[in-house]
Amino acid sequence: VMFNVWHNWAPVSASHESHRRQVAAATVVGGSVVVTSAALDPVSPHHLRLLQVLLNDLLVPGAAKATRAPPPLPTRVRPGWHLALFPSLLSEHQLSPDGYLPAFAPPEPYQKRMWAGGHMEFATPRAGFRAGVEAELRLRCAEVDVKYSSRGASAPRPGDERIFVNEDWSIYQDGKLVVKDVRTIVYMDPQRSPAVPASSSKRSPSTEPANHTGIVYSQEVHPSVISLFRYSALTYNAHMIHYDPEYARHVEAHPGVLVHGPLTCTLLLEHVGKAASASEEPGPTLALRRWTYRAVSPLPLGAGVVLKARRVNVAGGAGGGDRREERNEQEWEAWAEAGDDGRVVMTARAEFGPSSSE
Repeated sequence: VMFNVWHNWAPVSASHESHRRQVAAATVVGGSVVVTSAALDPVSPHHLRLLQVLLNDLLVPGAAKATRAPPPLPTRVRPGWHLALFPSLLSEHQLSPDGYLPAFAPPEPYQKRMWAGGHMEFATPRAGFRAGVEAELRLRCAEVDVKYSSRGASAPRPGDERIFVNEDWSIYQDGKLVVKDVRTIVYMDPQRSPAVPASSSKRSPSTEPANHTGIVYSQEVHPSVISLFRYSALTYNAHMIHYDPEYARHVEAHPGVLVHGPLTCTLLLEHVGKAASASEEPGPTLALRRWTYRAVSPLPLGAGVVLKARRVNVAGGAGGGDRREERNEQEWEAWAEAGDDGRVVMTARAEFGPSSSE
């Protein structure tokens, strides 16, 4: 699950610097935490086709689903599909009590975790990520940052911290980097963390029409309990907040089972890619180069989600708009809103460039 905890947080004061360093050090070297690791994945076309079936169930209009044939075996890994690769090979007793992976996790009491966001960079299709070709994951802890709330007591106590862990998931094929995925996981004490942040907003990520085209591409989707089960199975994700309502409510204080943050991210990637393709003008085909996203609020199962995207108006940009047009580059913003109350659950920025370039 993804969750924004960047609002209303300030760097730790000097009096807490020693404790901050102790927590950060324990996060990356304590217990059985893995600091760096490598793994291989066959990038099975069949596995990717199962993911595409799931995405089609959510994104293809209902009338077209009844007659839609199974998708062909994919030849390339689309942006975001790598989130379903490199499943953990840990046995059940090696997992954390919540069913999630223990790598880079801080010590107790920071046992509640949220996926806070991250950024991705993708190779262009000519040298891109191919299905059916073994890939190597090089995983490392890139950074640990400990922050305290700027609200409340002036002298926060141990357990009030939020520990931000930046994980670098770099994926290679034939020795070449094809995806660089830096994701931020935030850890906190479950006894001192609210289920929903006070900063949750119903506003879209930008309300300045001068910076965007007038067209907003929008689609509403409804993940089901079956969708969540299938995504958990495809990713080998045993985090209990995605399938155990009692655990989600009574242990982590969520309103119920939550939609996977990576699933919301993948749906948003699919949506902005489709919107960019629909708006393409004559010229080189565009490919996604960079993706930066931030989770703003958890998405409960049953709320539905509205995916939205619009192109940034580069012509009026700050000194670089004309050059971006000359290079056939585009920038888009995208966001996801809860279908029940319009609350923004994720915001993102996408940068596209010509697919023929290296």
